Amino acid sequence: MLSIPVGAALCWIYLVWGSTYLSNRIALESMPPSLISGIRFLIAGSVLLLISALSGARLPKLGEWKVAAVPGVLMIAIGQGSMVYAGPMLPSGIIALLFAMLPIWTTLLQWAMPGGTRPSAGVLAGLLLGSAGMALLVGRGSGAGTHWQLEGLVAVVLGTLSWAVAALYMKRRAPQGSALQGAAMQMLTGGACQILVATLCGDWQTFSFGQITPRSGWAVTYLVIVASVITYPVYNWLVKAATPTLVATFAFVNPVVALYLGWLVLDEKMTALMVLSSVLIVCGVIAITFAQARANRGDRLALAEKAAGAGKLQGSGI
Repeated sequence: MLSIPVGAALCWIYLVWGSTYLSNRIALESMPPSLISGIRFLIAGSVLLLISALSGARLPKLGEWKVAAVPGVLMIAIGQGSMVYAGPMLPSGIIALLFAMLPIWTTLLQWAMPGGTRPSAGVLAGLLLGSAGMALLVGRGSGAGTHWQLEGLVAVVLGTLSWAVAALYMKRRAPQGSALQGAAMQMLTGGACQILVATLCGDWQTFSFGQITPRSGWAVTYLVIVASVITYPVYNWLVKAATPTLVATFAFVNPVVALYLGWLVLDEKMTALMVLSSVLIVCGVIAITFAQARANRGDRLALAEKAAGAGKLQGSGI
């Protein structure tokens, strides 16, 4: 079974990042998309770097900044940025659904990489269940599909692919400092890229901080403190502690959380089909979780048997 820290980290990410779709939607009421993400991550990254320095950690070296810049650009500037960018074009629930492609991208990329292994039957079954649930949810909005902008759809799909590449990169690279410091460097590089995009697009010319409504202000505050300062270090730790496919299951659960929050907070309609699709998605996550736990247990037993066999050989003088 999964360890308690891994399970707790997964649940936290499921709930918090599932709520960011609603928060971004509220923030968009009075702020441009690129500025929302840029300001969010620059503030959060600065806070994390300050906390890291006050805790006695040394300042990052140039080489560490270069390593952190890769997931910073792929995961934050492109991955997160694409979702906020698509916010004015697509319903928040549909953006969350499209992001549920992340586990599929992650599994396929792991399989395609040199030395990659074919996904187990349990993982494939979980991906199939999650994809079926996602398809039902997308089908729910088919009547309004003609109003969805292709530009937004393409942006989110590319964002999920970029996030999957970043997760695999982080898994294969040696750790660069603490999870706290790594998250800070990623946020600062990703946030800086988004501020640059906002500047090039002329967002500063039509924006003033005085136009931010209280609702948008509280939404951005939540995104900075809870969704970024607290949760990104948890995610960075989880990427190292669990398999990429298991970590990526948050993208299956996030749409469920986003839809239910829309129902509770924004009084959006909840149908029986939505409930059924949510159940399929959760069952898919459970299947992947148990398949990964079984595979990890098998790997540990194989290593233990190998070590025991080596010990016997040494004891016999061979």
